Amino acid sequence: MQTNGTRTNATQESPQRDDGAVYPRHPQGLPPDEIRTRRYTLRFARDERDLEAIQRLRYRVFNEELNEGLAASRETGLDRDPYDARCHHLIVVETDTGEAVGTYRLMTRETAYGQAFYSDSEYYLAALPSAIASDAVEAGRACVAADHRNGRVIRMLFAGLARYLAWNQKRYLFGCCSVPTLAPADMYALLARLQGEGRVDTEILLAARPHVHAPMPPLASVASRLEQMEPPALMTTYLRLGARVISEPAFDRDFGVSDLMVLLDVHGMDPRVLASLTSVGAARAA
Repeated sequence: MQTNGTRTNATQESPQRDDGAVYPRHPQGLPPDEIRTRRYTLRFARDERDLEAIQRLRYRVFNEELNEGLAASRETGLDRDPYDARCHHLIVVETDTGEAVGTYRLMTRETAYGQAFYSDSEYYLAALPSAIASDAVEAGRACVAADHRNGRVIRMLFAGLARYLAWNQKRYLFGCCSVPTLAPADMYALLARLQGEGRVDTEILLAARPHVHAPMPPLASVASRLEQMEPPALMTTYLRLGARVISEPAFDRDFGVSDLMVLLDVHGMDPRVLASLTSVGAARAA
């Protein structure tokens, strides 16, 4: 796979949606190749059919398995929101069956077309330095089908992230990491623990918007949860790559989880780790 490829200014045709809008937006931001292993193929969603397969996978994981999804999704069997149309989507497909088994949602300033990032619905993102926001990819809605959590799919997704960052010449990756709790004591304990480990950037620390904010409870209740609260697997992976937490907790009551935002500077990553991500599988033209 080409690890130093960047996008060109060439335009590509995009499928028309029923409402007349074009999907995907900013198609020149999509790397043109696929990543293949013996069992899986990773690529980017190219049409509405791909997008619906992704939304069905997210529904199965978030709503049916974790019971954390949006209530409105139960009417359609699809986890979807208005941000989907302004994002690019990674999709891992099981080669033999064609089933979508892994996904990541990605947004840049270019795909947003002047609209807000998803994270701005929870945090005052204007406090994020503009030099970072304009040079960043927002990642979210990551999930892997239960029968495919063998480490290979998530590794392919991270390889896709690395490819996308390189193709679009972006330096930063940021997004909300969900924790399965709505208890303020839990989240402030986790934040305190991560701060004690030097994993919180207190110079950037973003405030949560009022509808997802909860004040810190008494110190005694926070202290009682310090040893129990550990970052979930995806957040742990980001932290191991060198990411830092850049927000206070946000309590997403609609989704039934709480969030912390993380920021990864790719330029600060161990080059050997980055090389290992970009060497996954064999790439070929899509």
